[in-house]
Amino acid sequence: MTASTRRRITAKELQDDIDAFYALKLLTDYKPHDPNATVEAIAPIVDKIRAKQEAIIAHQVALDAMRDDLNDSSLELHGRMGVSKNEVRAQYGDNSNQIASLGLKKKSEHKPRRPKKVKASE
Repeated sequence: MTASTRRRITAKELQDDIDAFYALKLLTDYKPHDPNATVEAIAPIVDKIRAKQEAIIAHQVALDAMRDDLNDSSLELHGRMGVSKNEVRAQYGDNSNQIASLGLKKKSEHKPRRPKKVKASE
């Protein structure tokens, strides 16, 4: 099997082609032998590319707005859940099963702190 002859072109190559097309439009005496090389034949392709690029930008803007909204909602949820966890602590106590049901450690599950050993000076 042979490898596919189709490949993606770089953004620079595409922009160079679009720039060349606009330069081609300025050549008033351009009369190609190949009908596929006329400005009229190429213009719909450039228009299609520009429309797709604009659609991608519009979708990206919408995606960014949704991502920002999701982040704002996440921060709001996190803040309210922090308040709720504190309310559960206040209502049921630090050593209750209700604390554990929220995914928090009971006070009795924490390791006790040992005092630091003081080195004797010589």
